[in-house]
Amino acid sequence: MKKLLVLLLSLLLLAGCSGTKTEDTPADAPAAYDIKTAKSAADLAGAKIAIQTDLHEDLVKQVEGIEYSFYDNFDMEVTALKSGVVDGALMDEPSAISYCAKDPEFAYLAFKNNDNGFTVSEADEANSAAFKKGNPLKDEVDAIISGVDMDTYSKLMEEVLTVLQGGTVDSFCLTAEEPAEKNGVLRVGMECASEPFNWTDVDGASSGSVTIASGEGVGLPCNGLDVQVAKYVANKLGRELQVYAIEWDSLLPALDSETIDVIIGNMSPREDRKVNYDFTSSYYNVNYVILYKK
Repeated sequence: MKKLLVLLLSLLLLAGCSGTKTEDTPADAPAAYDIKTAKSAADLAGAKIAIQTDLHEDLVKQVEGIEYSFYDNFDMEVTALKSGVVDGALMDEPSAISYCAKDPEFAYLAFKNNDNGFTVSEADEANSAAFKKGNPLKDEVDAIISGVDMDTYSKLMEEVLTVLQGGTVDSFCLTAEEPAEKNGVLRVGMECASEPFNWTDVDGASSGSVTIASGEGVGLPCNGLDVQVAKYVANKLGRELQVYAIEWDSLLPALDSETIDVIIGNMSPREDRKVNYDFTSSYYNVNYVILYKK
């Protein structure tokens, strides 16, 4: 049912999504740009690119001549890509790897940030845990997250991608023993709908999954890089992990209302967010690439 709803919404959006598309370009016009020839982001001039966020818009605006359209999520971007409405879809590299594994029809342009790719700040690359300002728990969690090297987080992402593609992992490289007695709970907010960082297991529990405690899909297992990091942090703190599945736009308000303690959910410590929220060190650095249809 959920996949059917996403498909229906995608078809509706294809008929009228925002961006720089000209008035005389039909919504279902096939893309003519041969994106496979692009060797760098600068070569994308003239391409039609699907994007999701204001950050994505800032990135594509770095190249004069890119036409872009907004979509609500990666699945909708991919539907547009399959139909030929766009030439490519801007996304993080792990997500592109995931879509390529699911469908051999796809490949991606493996641009590198600040090299042959888009110019990206350290804050926009980073995935960090977010807290309401003044929460004393932030420093404890920061010490835990910064105590793990980036190679381990990269290896963890590889393991998570294996699980997402239907494989099993006996033991993740980032683990901490669950305490026999817990000294409270850690309420962690994330979408549970952003593969491979966090997703809901609708077809049965995957390796290392955690049950959603609140929100959409409550009682179902969830998994992903964010889930494994949250589990590690909760165990190191000696707390019980409770995952709250919350839509993206409601995550920061959930911190404000103290519905949750922390967001561990593919969020970057952008300067506009740091005005009202505190962030830990990064637990994963994102590289931005372009998914395309072969």
